[in-house]
Amino acid sequence: MSNPAQKTERVLWIIMAAVLVWGTFHALGAYLYNHHWERPAMVLGCVAAFLAWWAWLLRTKNRRSGTPNEAP
Repeated sequence: MSNPAQKTERVLWIIMAAVLVWGTFHALGAYLYNHHWERPAMVLGCVAAFLAWWAWLLRTKNRRSGTPNEAP
């Protein structure tokens, strides 16, 4: 992967996966706090919404700038 755009895309995938793992860790802690499913569902829903919003922003930025790489 010598292309800088491919390296950037890979780093973004790694960061997004790390955010997902971080959110899962917090959702597990929210569940263990009082064993209600609503808390971890809210945490994971917010993490998923954030990641979707971030991916959408990256995709629209790439379309505007005309760069060939796609956002994850």
